Amino acid sequence: MRLAKALGAFCTELLTPQCHHPNVVHSGQHCPDCGQGVVVQWIQTRCQRCETRRMPKKLANGSITPAEKHCRFCGEQHYRVIKKPHIERYELPLSLLSREVDTTERLAGDTRLSLGLKHYVNRPAQPFQSVIDVVVE
Repeated sequence: MRLAKALGAFCTELLTPQCHHPNVVHSGQHCPDCGQGVVVQWIQTRCQRCETRRMPKKLANGSITPAEKHCRFCGEQHYRVIKKPHIERYELPLSLLSREVDTTERLAGDTRLSLGLKHYVNRPAQPFQSVIDVVVE
């Protein structure tokens, strides 16, 4: 079963190559490998009840969850996912770096952006101040 999953993942990656934008350091840059605009964000998870930082991990389907099922301080299972454009050094061990494709198009004279974001990269990254509540059942 594991061999079949590994072969399936290999064939999927071989047939649909995706750029993970390893050379992009700042938001708003274009990837030199694929030419797409990239938004760089840091992703953190926090306990819903006591606001304790929890170690995030990326699942195979691309969703972000805490590494532990329950908070070690209060036992809460629910958590929040926080995206930030910048983080402090002390937040680095409990953050993931996310390089996402910027699918927005700027119209002439329009300074507003509507972000449609995709891919996550499993490395530490910087904050975005938008908070997404995730409830685990």
